[in-house]
Amino acid sequence: MSVTTFGIVYAINGAGIALMSSLAGRWAVKFGEYRALRWFIRAGFLGGILLLVTAFLPKSLWLILPPLFLVVATVGGIISLTTALGMQGQQQNAGSASALLGLARYALGGLMSPIVGLFGQHTYMPMAILIVAVQLVGFIIFSQVKKQ
Repeated sequence: MSVTTFGIVYAINGAGIALMSSLAGRWAVKFGEYRALRWFIRAGFLGGILLLVTAFLPKSLWLILPPLFLVVATVGGIISLTTALGMQGQQQNAGSASALLGLARYALGGLMSPIVGLFGQHTYMPMAILIVAVQLVGFIIFSQVKKQ
């Protein structure tokens, strides 16, 4: 990608995160936090699966970008809703709870980047596999938490 194309793609993904964050708030009010979160988790997982599928197709940036956008944009809704749910009932410890959520998010992200790098720099297959694996773990955790 050229520098300009990369900048445009980056901006579109950033706008997707902002849009989904805004949408998450509206859907939380209309449908409830858990139902909205389930939608974002499923949409992100679908994007991850589609991204993984594109790794087996002829290489085309225009095939890769839409599922990648779906993965990245749904992060806005997921982060908004999980933060809101995680902060519920934490009025006395709001600062500590917020710090713990932020630390966990950045620590996991920081851990995943080198893991992807260990499996090569010439293909996005390791990234796609890791995205799907992490999303699957997230969906399983969500399913278990929702039951309680």
